[in-house]
Amino acid sequence: MLPFAAALQAQTVLRNPTPIDFSYAGYGAGEPIPFVPAVLRVAPSGGDDTGLLQRALDRISSMPPKSHGFRGALLLAEGRYHVQGQLHLRVSGVVLRGTDPQKTVIVAEGIDRRSLIEVGASKDPALDKARNVTEDAPAGAMTLTLDNVEGLATGDHAVVRRPSTEEWISAMSMSG
Repeated sequence: MLPFAAALQAQTVLRNPTPIDFSYAGYGAGEPIPFVPAVLRVAPSGGDDTGLLQRALDRISSMPPKSHGFRGALLLAEGRYHVQGQLHLRVSGVVLRGTDPQKTVIVAEGIDRRSLIEVGASKDPALDKARNVTEDAPAGAMTLTLDNVEGLATGDHAVVRRPSTEEWISAMSMSG
């Protein structure tokens, strides 16, 4: 009976090693979302609004960022916006906001599967030389120890790639 109890105890410890601290998720690691003034306002056309919304987003995207880092908000008047295509936000500092969360709705039309709003550059950014992590970092860690920090400065953006090996998938209880 003892080996069974030991096996149960070991299974309980390994059951869910995923991090549960989401305090750094979301805008600015949990900071309040800033109010960004609207620089453009649109109303639904009654037809396919894909072009209308994309042109408005593109116009705001072409504006220079203000001192607070935002270009401005696109304010959607109350109503249903029908989108048969896909909307793209390719630069930072653009906000898409409705006048009323209950009365302003964007509806993905059609039967194809797609992301309704795609956020990010149209191509991956150029990356500098890769650096290796030299010490294990547990899930949720806020620091990494690198083999070389030459050329890096506080505030630099970083891309962290973690291979999904069989061992890692099993340790995360995702192999079932």
